Amino acid sequence: MNDDVAELLQSLDLETRGLFSETLLGEDAVEFVRGDVGRAMVGIAKQEWMEALLELETVPWWRRRRIRTLQSKAWRARSFILWLRDLVVQGRQAAAALDEQDRRAS
Repeated sequence: MNDDVAELLQSLDLETRGLFSETLLGEDAVEFVRGDVGRAMVGIAKQEWMEALLELETVPWWRRRRIRTLQSKAWRARSFILWLRDLVVQGRQAAAALDEQDRRAS
């Protein structure tokens, strides 16, 4: 972030600054997911999630430790995907709120 943007942010009220930050974070998340590393990581997470769920279908009920391990693996992979999605959604909502503020100010 350059000095002009940093100075502009400091001049904003706390709510607007927060919305602006959320918007930027959401845009960063979109760029990440569209990039090679992001696509690869989302793909790996989806694959791990599905593998864990498939194995959970056949693991014997008495293998409690294995069940917990698979549940943890599925939760971690699914959570990673949901965290990225939430960043994107929150960024879009923040951008919409900033647009609404601009409309009201105009």
